[in-house]
Amino acid sequence: MFADHLRRIPQFARLPQAEMKVLTASAQVVCVPAHRWLFRHPRALGAYYFLLQGRLHCLQPQRCLRARRNGPLPQIYPGYGAAKTLSPAHIVVISREIVEFVKTTQTSLPNVESAEPWLEKFLSSHMMRTLPKRSWQLLCRNLRYVRFAPGELILRCGDYGDCCYVLASGHAVVQRHGRTLCYLGPGDFFGEDALISGRGRNADVVALAKAEAYSIEQKLFASLLLEELVQFVVEVNSSIVLDLDASSGPKAISPQNARSRALSLDPRLAYTLVGGDRRDRALCALLLIQRGLRANPLH
Repeated sequence: MFADHLRRIPQFARLPQAEMKVLTASAQVVCVPAHRWLFRHPRALGAYYFLLQGRLHCLQPQRCLRARRNGPLPQIYPGYGAAKTLSPAHIVVISREIVEFVKTTQTSLPNVESAEPWLEKFLSSHMMRTLPKRSWQLLCRNLRYVRFAPGELILRCGDYGDCCYVLASGHAVVQRHGRTLCYLGPGDFFGEDALISGRGRNADVVALAKAEAYSIEQKLFASLLLEELVQFVVEVNSSIVLDLDASSGPKAISPQNARSRALSLDPRLAYTLVGGDRRDRALCALLLIQRGLRANPLH
């Protein structure tokens, strides 16, 4: 019966019977009374924690985790700064050593330590998976939870940008001058263009249904993501040049077309962004990095 509960954890849903026996033998259930701190200081959790019964209030970022009779078991991931029970709670605890052993024998297990699909998708993106895990945890501790009603305008074209977002649930549409550019789902990252360029938002983003998201403040984005991912270089060396001053041709690129331009570039090559404004070079580089390309702006 306990193995059935463990299979409600996405990482272990397809685990072979032999590995499941190892996992079941090592896992334990901890019963915590209502209104008790599970932990209250920012730190990496020493084991894997999953909510089997009850409710938890997590802080930094704020999130209420509620166990359901069916469906995935919510994970209390390392990014939370604190967690307190709102009701009597049963928590499944699995040692990291056992999980690492299971991972080495089952290649289908994800490498991202999260049960929430939106977070797994975000941290598995080209942009995030190159960062050290300590940066993931710092980022997760400083996410701010926000909710949007159906039809609500999340970003308005032309407005000043002071944060970007990761969509946690629901869907949204990106539009410019009434034209649909793309759709966003859980785990998608958006709103970063204005933070880098220093100009207004370049599109509207509208919630198509009730949506939840986490915001990343501009200062954190600049120090944790932009500085880590976008490295300025002093010379071109043997890389391919992409020129922001070129209006057309194979070398031309701009912040407006960098996403589509990335589709035509060879991921085996390295690229250097030249010309234009320093911020625009950094933005184009990040947009290419998000799509798995090696790109550096010229200093």
